[in-house]
Amino acid sequence: MFGLTSYQVDNDIFVIDDGYDEHLQVSQSEYKRLLRLFDSNKKRYMRKRQRIMDTRGYVTASGESVLSASCVTAVSYLTANNSQSIVHDSFDFYGAGMSWLKEYYPNISSRVKSRVVYETQKWLYHNISNYKRIPNGQVYRKIIPSVLKSANNIASAVSVAWLGLEILESDTIKPSDGLSTVVLLAGFIPTVGPFISGGYATADIVLISVTDHSIGDYFDSVFIDETTR
Repeated sequence: MFGLTSYQVDNDIFVIDDGYDEHLQVSQSEYKRLLRLFDSNKKRYMRKRQRIMDTRGYVTASGESVLSASCVTAVSYLTANNSQSIVHDSFDFYGAGMSWLKEYYPNISSRVKSRVVYETQKWLYHNISNYKRIPNGQVYRKIIPSVLKSANNIASAVSVAWLGLEILESDTIKPSDGLSTVVLLAGFIPTVGPFISGGYATADIVLISVTDHSIGDYFDSVFIDETTR
């Protein structure tokens, strides 16, 4: 229907006859506010509507999904700034965090872990229908350590596979591949390993953001120049 903006609130669809025909997703309170603004102040209604479209995107009358302005900016940035390296570093940073958390978790007192699990399950019970509580002890003694271990193993396996794929793609082993291998292996060192790999990933992301070149790029340029002199 043209001339009607449709607002999806959970599983319900509401429309406002504002002369437009986009489809937006909003909360119940947001829709009520939009309705009040439409009745009382059309300019404020339009500003509110536009903010929602800019931050969350929308669907056009033809069914085309339009990304939010923030998503478009992020995609453009990644495309223009060595996106593969940034994604790789981001995953390495995640892996380092999981590794550190896996090592640090046993040092947290049982009282603190039990309290956190209790409060979390209390929130889930009140906010998620049909949620069944699990004994606190089972959660913090068995489930959480198992999840952390699995997440850490997956992160490590993906990092190794990613490095192997990069070598296969380039069809040659560069000095930066050796550096990546050293950093990857350093990540397995107890206690300090996650800080080494996490620090390297952070520095690499910052360097790419500022110069559009990774640490590996500079490493290759130095060693390749030295060997070709």
